[in-house]
Amino acid sequence: MTGLLTVDVDVTAGALVGGGFGERLAVRMGTMPLYGGDVRLSLQWPAQADDRDHLHASLGRFARITGAVVWAPHPGSRVTHAADCDDLVADGGGWEAYRPHPAAPLRFESDPDGRLIPAGGFVLRRFRGVAAVSVPDRRLRRLAAIYPRIRPRQGLAVADLTVLDDGRLAGICVDGNLVALGGARLRRMLGDPAARGADVALLARVEPRQLAGLRRYLREAGLGCAVYLPEPGSDIEVADDLPRAVTPHGPSSWRRLDDGTPPRWESRDGYLISVPGTAEPAPLDDRFEGPFFGPQLEPGPRGGGHGVAWLPERPQVNAVPFALYVSTRDDPADVAEHGLASTGLFAVGQLDPGVLAHEIRQGHLLRVTVGPQGAVDVPASEVTAPPQVTGAAVRRGAYLLPAGWLDRARIVAAIRVSGGELIDEQPLPPGPLRLRATGVAGLPDEACPWPRPGWRPYRRAYALLGVDAPPPAWLGLHLQPPQPRPGYRLATLRVRAGTAIDVAATAAHLASLPAVRSDAARLLDDGPTLLLPWRAYRYTRVVAMASASEGRWRRADAPWTSAARDLGVVLAPRAVAGRVRAPA
Repeated sequence: MTGLLTVDVDVTAGALVGGGFGERLAVRMGTMPLYGGDVRLSLQWPAQADDRDHLHASLGRFARITGAVVWAPHPGSRVTHAADCDDLVADGGGWEAYRPHPAAPLRFESDPDGRLIPAGGFVLRRFRGVAAVSVPDRRLRRLAAIYPRIRPRQGLAVADLTVLDDGRLAGICVDGNLVALGGARLRRMLGDPAARGADVALLARVEPRQLAGLRRYLREAGLGCAVYLPEPGSDIEVADDLPRAVTPHGPSSWRRLDDGTPPRWESRDGYLISVPGTAEPAPLDDRFEGPFFGPQLEPGPRGGGHGVAWLPERPQVNAVPFALYVSTRDDPADVAEHGLASTGLFAVGQLDPGVLAHEIRQGHLLRVTVGPQGAVDVPASEVTAPPQVTGAAVRRGAYLLPAGWLDRARIVAAIRVSGGELIDEQPLPPGPLRLRATGVAGLPDEACPWPRPGWRPYRRAYALLGVDAPPPAWLGLHLQPPQPRPGYRLATLRVRAGTAIDVAATAAHLASLPAVRSDAARLLDDGPTLLLPWRAYRYTRVVAMASASEGRWRRADAPWTSAARDLGVVLAPRAVAGRVRAPA
């Protein structure tokens, strides 16, 4: 892949090719122009935990020495060669980035197939009757008037992708390059048609010399359904809202790339017509069924600015204004004044108000008008959402409203919900939709992590623990021991990377998101700039404990067992290690 150097290395006791922290490998590669570049290391993670920690540190130091972003398989992943995309993949977790410094940009990202692709991923457009379009601008402009006219058909996914010279299917990335699609990416783009008993109609122009390679690619990609494509030399037009294969001399026909099942479609006068008597397939994508159609999509604005770290820079967004419904159990007037309660830097809206009414049973729905490029279609953006987001953001008719783009969303009405039914709608003075952070300590879940992942695997910090006090919802962390305080013990902690919160960095980030209200500024004024939330207690180790005596900290001598060094057990001795419950 352009701009990516791949190196196959051995690992011995957590060290790269025998060099203590990667220095030897860095010296051997010193003549290569690595600074500011990207290096992909094909390696096998060791089985021992101490060796894995050593390798984690080695990779971070190798990145700092070379000045390159180093990509290594995620611990537990296995590096193999995928025939469908002709690339290395890290099965079981993808690739992890080690940056030379925290601000180093990432030019690649790991995709669902476990390989590296240009950051931002693929440019994917969806239309009401076309499941996926990812083609160069020249073809997109030529067929721009055709895609919106194709109506959806049950049991048939229409797509327009590029066929490479060797027959592999490719999509266009945000950097303008064509990149072959892996099997998982292809199935996700098309909505996994095989699982729904559907076939695929490919609008792409295919030459005879590409057919054998395309058949091989589809077999290796595991698409699992029949693919229909226009005969070589054919073009596409739309008649009666259906795609039609034509030539300058009249109607053409569709060729079926057989998957071994009885055909469900046949070519007739340039159209694909369902074969009578075949089993009725399930709908390909129920977001297009019923009266609630989503808006036409397009890539988001350049430069990102949406404020959600796990979204690509340019996700798939609405190209035209539309309306969504957002649920709340608070009074709509309070939401308008103080913001919508949210643990994340986004709200989730729904096209169908009846779906939300059935879910919340009691409360209110806010009707929100969304301007162009204000809402994100998460499945169309080909991104893996965090587990706590997946259920709400990828279901039928759901759209994400990122904090950075909330200036394009306005609350215009509220609907009261009782017993799962829509009762009445009251207009509201149009006003902006804001968020009120309700995560740990009044911060969003996407707070800036500390220590930064990929920089150091662990950092030492200090915390004050109240004697005989119940486990707090969070602990303030100090980089130096604070002054002794009566009624408190001083714990020296080993904090895993990414498990604590950097309040100062979070406050700086939220300053660029005026639609989010949080307690970050108050925390900076009242307490330490680092917080350890309760959910991180199980990953934090107590290195030493001290008690206050005569104005000094005196180390407590105690037979620390492995379990006792778990902060969760120290704070709640009766709890099972690693299963500390959230404080009330």
